[in-house]
Amino acid sequence: MKVNFNKPLLNLDGSESGEMLNKLLSNILAQANEGVTEPIKFFDWAIKIFNDGEVELDNTDSEVLKSFIKNHKQLTVFAKGRLLEVFKAND
Repeated sequence: MKVNFNKPLLNLDGSESGEMLNKLLSNILAQANEGVTEPIKFFDWAIKIFNDGEVELDNTDSEVLKSFIKNHKQLTVFAKGRLLEVFKAND
């Protein structure tokens, strides 16, 4: 499945925050170090998501990325929720 993160980060009222989900996610992927078992895959995802806004994922990789987002210690629930909503659009 193709997952497209090239969307604005929306505030709670639905207005755009000025930040893009693809930039947010690619930066946390590129800076990740704790618990990353596949650094080359994360690096590749970071580049694709940053430049194209989307990435092709199989079911296993989709679950890996969702888990990474859910367990990231520096992301707020607000950001996690917005990033995880992108996956729901593909279900």
